[in-house]
Amino acid sequence: MNTYKLGSYPLYHTMYETFYAVDQLIDRGFKSHQAVAQTTAELVRSLADSLIIPFDVTDFASNLQALVNTLDTEYGILLRSQGINFDWIKQAAGNFSSEAETFKTLIDNVNKNDPFAIRRINDQLLLMERAFLDPAGLPGRPQSRHILFAESSVDSYAGSSFPGLVDALFEIESIPEADTEARWEIVKHHFSVVVFTIRSAQSTLREVSTFMPELHD
Repeated sequence: MNTYKLGSYPLYHTMYETFYAVDQLIDRGFKSHQAVAQTTAELVRSLADSLIIPFDVTDFASNLQALVNTLDTEYGILLRSQGINFDWIKQAAGNFSSEAETFKTLIDNVNKNDPFAIRRINDQLLLMERAFLDPAGLPGRPQSRHILFAESSVDSYAGSSFPGLVDALFEIESIPEADTEARWEIVKHHFSVVVFTIRSAQSTLREVSTFMPELHD
């Protein structure tokens, strides 16, 4: 039980957080540090040695759906009030989930003795994750390029889902109403980027011969 309701140990980021304090008081013999390092090394080994990259696309799709639902709960009404069609991002996430299920079936039935089939799947897994990177970066933060996950611009200790949207919406809520028009243009533009990016990521999971989306998509 956290008797003193402390967020971390009292020496954290103070001049008293020394090597001696860590070794003798906080983690004697650095056993916890060793356990973390060993766990990390095993994760790296698993990534390097696995025949197929251990990346569950259906789990990723479920998390994407959860992010969209959270965005809807927190900002859906606000976004819709500005004429933004929230159904676009819901549809994109739903289509991504369907494609992920199909791709998972492909992985489960792949001929593991066929090096070309294995290479194709691994390449698609790599491309899928890379598809979520926007070369232009997030609004006002060109160094941060992942449209789903990034550090929060208002809290360096917290992450932010759909960071470009959430940060822009946070700014809108904290500035005078007269100054929001330009900010809303940023939100609308980045919303379209998010939808396009999810749809592009979905395309990377398709069979190579049907990589490009249909015209009616």
